[in-house]
Amino acid sequence: MNYMRSVKYILENPKWWVVILIGLLCILVPIVGTIVFMGYLATSLMQHHKTKKDPLIDFDFNLLGDYLKTGIWPFLAMLIPGLIYGLLFGLFFFGTIGLSIATKKPEGIALFAPFLSLINFPIIILLHFILVPCVIGGALGQSLKAAFARDFIFDFIKKMWAETLISLLFLWAVSFAAAIAGLLLCCVGTYLSIPFMFMVQWHLYWQLYEEYLKKEGIAIVTPKK
Repeated sequence: MNYMRSVKYILENPKWWVVILIGLLCILVPIVGTIVFMGYLATSLMQHHKTKKDPLIDFDFNLLGDYLKTGIWPFLAMLIPGLIYGLLFGLFFFGTIGLSIATKKPEGIALFAPFLSLINFPIIILLHFILVPCVIGGALGQSLKAAFARDFIFDFIKKMWAETLISLLFLWAVSFAAAIAGLLLCCVGTYLSIPFMFMVQWHLYWQLYEEYLKKEGIAIVTPKK
């Protein structure tokens, strides 16, 4: 794994700033725009896997329809577990508040906040372990079946848990640095850092999948168009 490569490959393309601006425009469009940008990133992942090379490809507006069709599967692979987590978190959170009010013990809310923070951190890490193979499976397999293939998910986590954890820590570090840089640019850079971090994350997805295959992992079959 070459973690810094996920940042450097972006800057090697002279038009890297154009891709970031387009990514920002996509993300500003609710749902559909995000799916399109994820489709572009999934297309990049497929090309990197096929050629074993990782140049930042230009965003092709002639392929908007293809990006939309390609991006829907990794989008759902990320959305569905996130919704389940959000639902359970919400039920737990509001249930605790309701219980505190019903029992007339408001101090329970104050005690609940640090407890929630304590258990939420490992849950987020666990969710990341699940999301990574789901998104990779959805992007390459182009279906929900591939996104939530149990054998692939468990095998990926078993073989790649260390690299996945390091990737998450690396993403947090780069996100922090990008946020600081954004603030120095009068907060404008904060918005630009969002598509930038998407691009870094998806390059790490590619690296993780290639490392997984080296460990005799389960290969995902990409359907022919």
